[in-house]
Amino acid sequence: MANKLTAMDGKEYDYVTLAFFRAAKSGIIGKLIAWWTKTSKGTDRFHSELIFSDGMSFSSQEKEYDGIPEGVRFKHISYTNPSQWSFIKFPLLEPESAVRARAESKVGNGYDWSAIWLSQFLHLGVDDKGKEFCSEVDAFALGFDPFLMSPNELADKAMERRIELNVLG
Repeated sequence: MANKLTAMDGKEYDYVTLAFFRAAKSGIIGKLIAWWTKTSKGTDRFHSELIFSDGMSFSSQEKEYDGIPEGVRFKHISYTNPSQWSFIKFPLLEPESAVRARAESKVGNGYDWSAIWLSQFLHLGVDDKGKEFCSEVDAFALGFDPFLMSPNELADKAMERRIELNVLG
C-alpha cells in the first residue's frame, strides 16, 4: 500500500522517502563530497537512498556491504540511528510502481567512480554510461534529469517539489 501525503488543498499524493546520510557522521571522503557539492540550501548530505512503501531502499553503493556487491541495488536498511540520517517525504506525480520500474531497470549497474572524481569534484561533466552513483540513480528513478546530480541537489529538488505542491507532513 502506498504512503500518502496531503496538500493544503486536500489533494493526496503517493510518496516515497529520500534518506540522506549526514556527512558529519562519515569519513573524510563523505565530508569532502558534501562540502564540494554544497548548495545554498544544504551542505550536510553525501549519500542518498530512496525508500519505497514496502520498506526497501534503493541506491548505488561504492563498495560491497553485507554481501551485496558495489553498484545499484535494493536492500533493507533499518535506519536505527536517526542522528546519521535526514529524511524528506517526496510526493509523487505518478504511481509508485512507475518509480520502482525505473529503479529496477538500473539494478546491477556498477558504481560510477569516474563521475564522482571527474564531475562531482572537478566539474568536467564525465559520466560513465552504465554506471551510477547514489543521487544520480535515485534522481533517475524519481523522473528527474539525473545527469550528475549530487545528494545536496537532490534534496533541494525534493524540497522544491514539496513547496510547489504545498504538501503537509
